[in-house]
Amino acid sequence: GLQVVEATDGSNTLFVTQKAGALRVIRSGSLQSMNVASLTVYTNSECGLDNVVVDPGYASNKFVYVFATVTSGIQRIFQANDCKLDFFVLRQLHDSRGIFFFFFDQLS
Repeated sequence: GLQVVEATDGSNTLFVTQKAGALRVIRSGSLQSMNVASLTVYTNSECGLDNVVVDPGYASNKFVYVFATVTSGIQRIFQANDCKLDFFVLRQLHDSRGIFFFFFDQLS
């Protein structure tokens, strides 16, 4: 499905997923003409390019992560730089529905 997240570096950049596999960028209100990436995904039912999160260190590393269903039984997490088209698989998952970052305070 469609998801929109904001970059955490104050650049007025939004990342937009499209179910069919495109990761798009909107900068200062303008949709950029080129996709950040286009993945081949399985789009039956709720499947497809599902989720995008911005790396907690985005201001320095410019990484975003996407979750996609690539076949009827395989979902994968990919890492991308918002300026590059190359993606690589971080981990292969089964029966998951997204990616999240959690932050924990140091316990006493």
